[in-house]
Parts: sequence; C-alpha cells; structure tokens
Amino acid sequence: MDTIRVFNSDLPYNPQKFIKQNESASRESSEVIDRFGPDAPKLLNRYACALEDVLLEQVQYSSDLEKQIESLKQEKDQMYKILNSEIALANYVSEFFGPNGKCPGGAIITWRLEGNH
Repeated sequence: MDTIRVFNSDLPYNPQKFIKQNESASRESSEVIDRFGPDAPKLLNRYACALEDVLLEQVQYSSDLEKQIESLKQEKDQMYKILNSEIALANYVSEFFGPNGKCPGGAIITWRLEGNH
C-alpha cells in the first residue's frame, strides 16, 4: 500500500476502507468510483497536493520578485540623487576611480569636491 500525503492530513489512504465506509455514498461519488476506480480519491488528492505545491512555489517566486523590485527602486532613487547633484556626482566619480574604487581599468582620480550633497 502506498503512503501518500492526504490533503490537510498525514493519514495514509486505503481505498478498500474508503469504499466500505462509504457504501451509502452519493450517486455522484459512486459514479466517480465506478468510472475512475477506487483509486480516484487518491489520484485526485495527489493532483490537489501537486497543485498546492506549485501555487506555493509561485507565491514564493512572486515575493522574491517584489523584493528585487523594491531593491531596484531604492537603487534608482540613489542614482537619481547622485545624478541631480553636481557635488554628489563628482564625489561618486572620484570614489569610483579613486585608489580603492571599483574602476576595472585602474584609472585613479584623487580630487574631491566639498559641499552639500
């Protein structure tokens, strides 16, 4: 007997027990069991669990994207402040090309403007 995760339960599913307990099942339930077999509830549950897992993954993915968007907005705001202030722009460029800067070519600029940023 397979042990499967039952939607909202950790109990194993036993199709024979299900049929015995539901001998007075509705006509619709009996039709489903007759058409798809006694494993129909098991298969439906497996599908529901798989669907739930996919939806949870998408919620997490959406949350991660929202965090990335917020981070990019903050970066955009910082760049906007730098580009709209001559002193802040000059200081940023000086730091980028300075001795400890991130410039990949190795150029060094050692001047710095003072004033309000």
